[in-house]
Amino acid sequence: MADKQLSQHASDKESLEYVEDSLAFFYLMSVGVSGFAAIIAWALSLMEGTSGIRGWRWIFIIEGVATCALGILAWFLIIDFPDRNTYLTSEQKKLVLRRIEEDRGDQVHDPLTLAKTGRYLCDLKLWASALMFMGSTMPAYAFSYFLPIILRGFGYSVRDSQLLSAPPYVTTVIVCLVLARLADKYSVRSLFIILQATISIVGLAITAYHKNNGVRYFGTFLGIAGCQGNIPAVLAWNANNIRGQSKRAVSSALVVGFGAIGGIFASTVYRQQDAPAYLPGLWATIACQLMIIAIAGASAIYFAIQNKRADQGKRAEIEGSPTFRYTL
Repeated sequence: MADKQLSQHASDKESLEYVEDSLAFFYLMSVGVSGFAAIIAWALSLMEGTSGIRGWRWIFIIEGVATCALGILAWFLIIDFPDRNTYLTSEQKKLVLRRIEEDRGDQVHDPLTLAKTGRYLCDLKLWASALMFMGSTMPAYAFSYFLPIILRGFGYSVRDSQLLSAPPYVTTVIVCLVLARLADKYSVRSLFIILQATISIVGLAITAYHKNNGVRYFGTFLGIAGCQGNIPAVLAWNANNIRGQSKRAVSSALVVGFGAIGGIFASTVYRQQDAPAYLPGLWATIACQLMIIAIAGASAIYFAIQNKRADQGKRAEIEGSPTFRYTL
């Protein structure tokens, strides 16, 4: 049965057809769960004084123990690369490796060297992906850090602001999974990245300037959906347009590093002196979305031109392959 399922999954699929769908599923499941983090933290804070321990300490103790336990469990559950996998049969490994070769032509181990790293870092599309990822993680971190505080600025109590932090994330999971499926179905990334950045801008503008608090709260739904959806979208687009294991390693390090910079940026722009509207922080977040739109649009145009040149025989190879084409 496992052989049949694996064979069906590996056959008759277009290259990288479900990249964003898969990334979105795994990432957005964590987003949906993390949406309840504020509620859990508030509940744990009610343990104030239990065993002589402050409530905020209980938050760190219980969530820290759970994280460590799951981290140990992950060591045994995370699947290794197919050629080093221990539970697949020899035939299944061949099927998976063949699918990888068909998808991106880099199943062969490609050792990373300092010279390769320097060459890869001269590729502007890696930096474009890194900047778009930073622009996506900045509002994602900002909402994660400050949404309850922003809601407090609307006039909600501490308890209500914590409880109201969860619904936007639940809605985000549904919306972004649908958009990810559509992006994979039509093999288009840039348009959906631009769309989600635009959705985020609209939501942020509503949150910043509408007079009705209920409508402003609705704006947070749009803002969170747009930025969270672009995280797997940018990762998928980056994966689609790179070949070679060593280049993927450099790209992953660069993109993830800029994602962390987005988190640092987010922690500095929502300042206490800007309460209750936090307009500078909201405008900094909008600026990140405008940057994403500009880079995604320019990248799509560049990729389209290079694909056309390759089709016309004016460019021999893209990413070292005569058959590879950029995903738009």
